[in-house]
Amino acid sequence: MRISLKSDIECVIKYIRTKNERDLGLAGLRIVEENLYRDDPRALERSLKSELPAILARPLKDVLSRASYVYERELSQKFFDGLELALTNLVLLRLEIAFEPTESTVERLHSWVRKEVGEGVILDLEIREEIRGGARLTFKGRYIEKTLSNLISAALENKRVEISNILS
Repeated sequence: MRISLKSDIECVIKYIRTKNERDLGLAGLRIVEENLYRDDPRALERSLKSELPAILARPLKDVLSRASYVYERELSQKFFDGLELALTNLVLLRLEIAFEPTESTVERLHSWVRKEVGEGVILDLEIREEIRGGARLTFKGRYIEKTLSNLISAALENKRVEISNILS
C-alpha cells in the first residue's frame, strides 16, 4: 500500500469550516493519537466522539480505518504532526455577523469562501449584535464593512447635511 500522508491529511482538514472547529480539533487531536495504542479497542472510538467535533471526527475515522500505516508509531506520529501543522496553518477569514448562524448557514458561508477565496481558508465567526444586519469581513489585512447600522448612519448623515443646508 502506498503511503500518502499529505493526501490523508487533506482528506481530514477539507471539512474544517470554522476557527472553533479547528481549535476543538487541535485540543483533542493528541488524545485521539494516544488512544490508537490502547489495549481497549473502543478507546479510539470513544476519543473520536468525545474529543473532536463531529466534522473532524468522521473524516479522521475514515482515514484511520483505511490507512494501515497509522499502526506504526513513527508513521502515525508523522501523520498527527502533519495534521496538527495543517490545522494550525489554515488561514482565517474573520466574519462578524449579527446572528448565531445555523449549521446550514455555516456550510453555505464556508462553501462561498472556498469558491471565492480558495482552499485552506476557514471562518472566524463572531456574533456582534450591534451590526443589526450585513457583515464585517477582515481577510489578509483588508477590512470590508457592509452593515445595516453603517447604511443607516450614512443615510442619517446625508439627511443631516441636507437639513443643515436648508436651514442655512
